[in-house]
Amino acid sequence: MITLQQIKAARSLLNWKQSDLALASGISVPAIAKIEMGQGNPRQTTLEALKNAFENSGIDFLGTHGVDQRQERFSSEIFYGKEAIIRIWEDIEVAFRDGKGGDLLMSNLDERPFFKLYGQRMKGVFQRRLDLKIVTRALVKDKKDFFLMPLEWHRAVPAAIFGPLTYFVYADRMAILDFKTSPRFILIQNKSLADTFRAQFEFNWSIGNRLDPKKVKLWQP
Repeated sequence: MITLQQIKAARSLLNWKQSDLALASGISVPAIAKIEMGQGNPRQTTLEALKNAFENSGIDFLGTHGVDQRQERFSSEIFYGKEAIIRIWEDIEVAFRDGKGGDLLMSNLDERPFFKLYGQRMKGVFQRRLDLKIVTRALVKDKKDFFLMPLEWHRAVPAAIFGPLTYFVYADRMAILDFKTSPRFILIQNKSLADTFRAQFEFNWSIGNRLDPKKVKLWQP
């Protein structure tokens, strides 16, 4: 199990504050502070949660003393059901928790299922992304006529460009969404893969068309 020295070293490698580690692990800041000061006897489940948070962010633990940062991470998870989408929303916010912002790119997006499942909750999702300086852009089919997000966040492209699935790209991650029956997200963390799909998105965005507000229905929260 990891030691307090490894926790401090891992946090330093990631340039994380204790609050960043708390957000990633689900362990409170006071609990993390006590562990790092060598106070008390933390539970094994607590140390495992901290270890998992670091490993999910590219840290390897070497024996009982060493830590190292992987050059490029590759990991995957699958989430099912209504909670799957919430898990991805949470991961997007974790990926941009430093407040420096970045791009959230969504390809082959259909916002109707999100509206049916979450309704007014979407307003809070959009606001948190704005607060974190996340720039959201979406590619949609050119026949699509219903939008939750502001129209300027979209470009319409021919339907033939898309396959059957929707994908999100953000930070060093991509998430593939299957909405055919119940929501299923496959989340992959790998920079090269994310960059590959990001380049594809940017090309399609460059050939996309702006939306005509007279021809679409925009959700008004």
